[in-house]
Amino acid sequence: MSPSPKVKTTLISVGVGLVAMAIAFSVRSRSLTENLAGETPEPVDSSWRQEQLRKSSLSQPYLSAIAAGQASLEAEDYEAAVNDFTRAINLSPDSTRGYHGRAIARLKTEDYDGAITDFTRALDLDRDDARTYTNRGSAYSALGDAEAALDDYNRAIALNPDYGDAYFNRGSLYFELGDYDRALNDFTETLVVEPESAKAFYNRAMVYLELDRLNSAIADLETAEALFRKQNNFAASEYTLETLKDLNRR
Repeated sequence: MSPSPKVKTTLISVGVGLVAMAIAFSVRSRSLTENLAGETPEPVDSSWRQEQLRKSSLSQPYLSAIAAGQASLEAEDYEAAVNDFTRAINLSPDSTRGYHGRAIARLKTEDYDGAITDFTRALDLDRDDARTYTNRGSAYSALGDAEAALDDYNRAIALNPDYGDAYFNRGSLYFELGDYDRALNDFTETLVVEPESAKAFYNRAMVYLELDRLNSAIADLETAEALFRKQNNFAASEYTLETLKDLNRR
């Protein structure tokens, strides 16, 4: 039994992970001799002091640029986000936040090659960021490079076995490749770590349809619809209800 032509086995995609906004906290200044019970402090090297002053002078403009980039991403003004994060990179070329944020903005504008370049630079600076591997995998997938995408998703999962987005994205790619058994496993793993992922329930239902497991598909769609409604995602809830209606007409 194959899915009805009226039922489109179309997956719901997951969004890329946004770069976290940094918040600067001020602390009370302390004397070098405070609480040292009369001990003589070690002399502070002047070059070290100058370096700290230089970093301090950059920190506020840099954090402002990161915050502006984050705000632009949330407002879906991706061109502005590219400019904001570029400003942050110019102020602090060795910080991953600027590269990661600009990569996300480029991903949103379908500049996949630019996104990959920035994600790769971020990984050069931090090789253990599962989120960056997952997001770079999304860029590779968009370019049709399934092998590179799978490699990045696998790396992300090896680094963080509890990262639901990596399982979700890998499952979506397996679905596109027609490897429904692996897709099923990955969407199930997503639900192990994120039990209220409505998107994972919906996408697993699409896999069940391809595997001719209609009852399981309906059960997952009903759960997905309830979760979408609970999460105030009424557009997705309505879309899921329409899918259920199509299945019930079979």
